Amino acid sequence: MTVERIVATLAERKKQGQLEPLKGVEWPELLRRFSEAAFKAYAKAYGELDGPPQKPKDICSRPLRTRSLPRWSSVLGTCRWTCGSGAEC
Repeated sequence: MTVERIVATLAERKKQGQLEPLKGVEWPELLRRFSEAAFKAYAKAYGELDGPPQKPKDICSRPLRTRSLPRWSSVLGTCRWTCGSGAEC
């Protein structure tokens, strides 16, 4: 990909706003498709787990609710990445 194409793409995104990953496909459907693809692509790796997932939907978790974020943050730890602004994500 050339620098000119990247700059043009970024300019278009700034002008148009955020675009859907697949036009007309809602997020729940997109996540379902990703879980099916991951299930097929990593079937061998999943089979090596104790209690492996049996169906694609087994690897697609429900979205977290805002009220459960503090609990999961304490369990999983905090994000160590920084966003483009330099602030923690």
